[in-house]
Amino acid sequence: MDNFWLHCAKIVGTPTSKSGSWVHTFSPTDEEKLAKRGHLLIAIGLTNFNGLGDLAAIGKEIVSRLHEEYYGDLSETAFNQLKKMVDKVIQEAEEGSEFDLDISAVGVVGSYLYGMIKHNGRLIMFRQNQIIPLFTNEENGSGHLQENDVFLLGTEEFFRLVNEETINTALIASNPEEMVEILAPFVHGQPDGSSAAIVFRIFKKEPEDKNNQQVITAVKEPIVAREKIIWWPKINWKEKFTKIIIWFDDFFKRRIIYLQSKEGKTSRSGRSMFTVALVLLVILAISVFFGMKQRKNSGGNLQTTVLLQQAKERKEEGKALLTLNPTKAQQLLQESENLLNEIENSGDFSQEAVDLKNELNNLLANSIKEHQVQGQVFFDLELIKAGAIGNKLILNGDQIIILDKNQKAVYGLGIKDKKSTILFGGEKIEGANLIAEVNGTIYALTSKGILQGGKIPELKIETDSDWQEIIDFKGFNGSLYLLDKKGEIWKYSPIEGGFSNKESWLKTATDFSQATSLAIDGSLWVLNQDGKINKLLQGQKENLTLTGLKKPLANPNIIFTNFETEKLYVLDRGNSRVVIFNKTGEYQSEYDWSDINQASDMIISESEKKIFLLIGSKIYELEIN
Repeated sequence: MDNFWLHCAKIVGTPTSKSGSWVHTFSPTDEEKLAKRGHLLIAIGLTNFNGLGDLAAIGKEIVSRLHEEYYGDLSETAFNQLKKMVDKVIQEAEEGSEFDLDISAVGVVGSYLYGMIKHNGRLIMFRQNQIIPLFTNEENGSGHLQENDVFLLGTEEFFRLVNEETINTALIASNPEEMVEILAPFVHGQPDGSSAAIVFRIFKKEPEDKNNQQVITAVKEPIVAREKIIWWPKINWKEKFTKIIIWFDDFFKRRIIYLQSKEGKTSRSGRSMFTVALVLLVILAISVFFGMKQRKNSGGNLQTTVLLQQAKERKEEGKALLTLNPTKAQQLLQESENLLNEIENSGDFSQEAVDLKNELNNLLANSIKEHQVQGQVFFDLELIKAGAIGNKLILNGDQIIILDKNQKAVYGLGIKDKKSTILFGGEKIEGANLIAEVNGTIYALTSKGILQGGKIPELKIETDSDWQEIIDFKGFNGSLYLLDKKGEIWKYSPIEGGFSNKESWLKTATDFSQATSLAIDGSLWVLNQDGKINKLLQGQKENLTLTGLKKPLANPNIIFTNFETEKLYVLDRGNSRVVIFNKTGEYQSEYDWSDINQASDMIISESEKKIFLLIGSKIYELEIN
């Protein structure tokens, strides 16, 4: 079976508040994945976004899930897995979400192409000067590839914006980059940002004119090679042969020599063939001599070569996964480093290995996840009021809001200018232990109920007999959500002059007996003292498993995220660290500082790249790398 490779170029529309688009292309270096799954290409369009959650983060999650589903299970055929991948991810993404998803996906395995189109995308082919539509709305199929086939894979919005005549003109261009230059102006700056497309051309790694060459010496296995063309202007048989092509691998261990005649075949003259054979023997001897010299200079031997190639492959795959799957990426980079160490210990370390190690060190430095830091004092609350002690923090735009139970006061502190003020306080907020923000207004949970802050604080929601123990409460989209230890989340919706009567938000029973903290970004995230996180959407529990942690969370007390935040942040007090996850539960990094175990609360400003920790009267900051 022929192994084809791809030359790709991409087009992505300009994102808007209601729509976005993404493309993903991946070619594995792992031999098994390449053989069973081949190359993956995906164009994604998202429309009718309702504004709940971070659009960019949702797109990244979708791309990550597609990649994981396709390459994670190698037991199925590539075609079946491609269909399962698209169907499963669309079902996951759209279940309970208010947006529409358009996915067009292609797998290229060996000499076959498999396509899966969902929700009005298209795949078209340009072969032998003909435009051939292959798959469109809700279609899938497969076909045999030919060298120099050109394909255009795109979302529904892309094909709506770009007319057929322009597509025909673009596909005649010589390479994918030129094709994209023709197509891209029709997409960029449009009011719908769900346009995405990939142009790719099929080619072989073998010499393009192999069919017109006579193989004099050959090997069966594929060769990682560079082509050397040797011209012979002073040799009399140049009239018969245009050139000799010799292929060498990186260490001159194997070679292929081709004679190409003007007529595409060799001469039958015995003398000519003898002369050619003699010349080829001389060339072969010279190549063997230089090959031995190259191996000596590079310290190369068979075992070293194999280890070096394995190290390269793991480095490339790890590099490709740095943003999609950081945990797996770091694992692969460390495997590459171990292989290089094995080579170095053998005393057979070539310049190529040195260069690879330098590149690997840079990649590993960028992928470091455990940051040993020292917190810096950002602000001392005693500058606002003598004897001030902070208990809770919330974020209100560019302002930090602090609850001080002892002083019966709520303070405001600017993140950028550190300008401080007393927002409200007095006897009315006696017993307050929690604060929340709704549309810029601050609320405090007191023994009498929920108080609206202001010059004259006003009780808006009286303590309810159904409340057992309110662990945390947050505002989102005008409503208040109260996390009750009894296994309930109470929602108070906005009405004129205040809030409606409470309603039970949960639709499935959930145990909150160990719950410690609540965060909202459209989904509701509940952190448990045992280290588990419940993700809830539209009242129902979703599957979420934390992965990649070297050591489990120990007595975590705060979880932080919001609509504008890409990551999940957990204050892991038992391990004196702040742990960062992506919103699929995958470990990203951590910040370790011995005093974190004293922190009572935490907020994050991703725009300022800072973690703020509350310890007694002081707010400390940690820089996020």
